[in-house]
Amino acid sequence: MEQVEDLGKITIVKDGQEVECDIIFTFDNEELEKRYIAFTDYTKDENGRQNIYFGAIRPNIDYEKLEYNQLDKVTSKEELAMLQDVLNQITEL
Repeated sequence: MEQVEDLGKITIVKDGQEVECDIIFTFDNEELEKRYIAFTDYTKDENGRQNIYFGAIRPNIDYEKLEYNQLDKVTSKEELAMLQDVLNQITEL
């Protein structure tokens, strides 16, 4: 299995506590002029699947120096579907 480059970490606030998360991937969408970021804290949902969170940042922000307050929430169904497709493609590799 090919080793994936370490993309860094991001600290989020979850349930009032700071939690360090690993960045899984970033994805640029030039049409929307956004960079999306997927990250995990390795917790599991009720079905035993790993929780993965998404955020959006402006492309000119260096995600390696990213602060959580620079993330925009991804709330539109279209954006979430697009990111789920990207995640599915990655997991199929």
